[in-house]
Amino acid sequence: MEENANETTVEKGLSLIDLWIVLKKFFFQLVVISVIVTAIVGVLAYKLVDKKYTASAKLIINPTNLYKVSSGSAATAQAANNYALAVYPSIVDVLKSTSVVKNEINQNIRGKDEDLTQIDKSLKGVSCSQSENSLMFTISYTTTTSKQAAIDTVNAYAKALKAVSNKEKDSGNYDPDDPAKYEYPFGGMISVIEEAKGASVTKSWIIYPIIGFVGSFILLYVYFLLLTIFDDSVKSKAEIEEITGFDVIAYIEDINERKSK
Repeated sequence: MEENANETTVEKGLSLIDLWIVLKKFFFQLVVISVIVTAIVGVLAYKLVDKKYTASAKLIINPTNLYKVSSGSAATAQAANNYALAVYPSIVDVLKSTSVVKNEINQNIRGKDEDLTQIDKSLKGVSCSQSENSLMFTISYTTTTSKQAAIDTVNAYAKALKAVSNKEKDSGNYDPDDPAKYEYPFGGMISVIEEAKGASVTKSWIIYPIIGFVGSFILLYVYFLLLTIFDDSVKSKAEIEEITGFDVIAYIEDINERKSK
């Protein structure tokens, strides 16, 4: 009979009602165990996940440092602004894709004895952002070291970028106002308008307890579902009739179940 019961269960498969019955039957165990797992994961995440410190410095691409714009020449001023906006990608490229800014920090800002490897690692936490059609842009730096490390590093990057923008070519005779004398397209345009004075603190540990609760709930439900599927016992009058093909005239109730009523 047990073999027939298993075959019948496999043949008819699981319905939504069967899934609901399993959930309802083991709901208390599912919730309690999942809450315990969530609490453990939450405590561990709070203790082990590092805080992140983010500091930002504001800079501006100032075309008036390069072009002598008269107050009555709106067309010239607009052309200077358009050019300044167009060089923003090259600023980001020099900051993030080359060693120019890092070298400037190591050689002139943080001292020649500073470890270049530390600056290389810092670059991973550096980002640039710019509002649309704005000459101002922001350099941000995120680290797990400390607030002061975030502030010092982002300010070092801002100062270094300004210094790099003022670098002139080694060869050639140029007029003082000639933009061609600069090594980079944004030469003479970068100004630091606001250094970082503080840093925001974030700790993204809260996601781990959520994952712990959802993950443990699903895994436990699957476990209880498998237990139910591979349970060979016959649990109802309908199952007996389906397996045997005979009508059940009477059956004896579970004594324990009757007493509980």
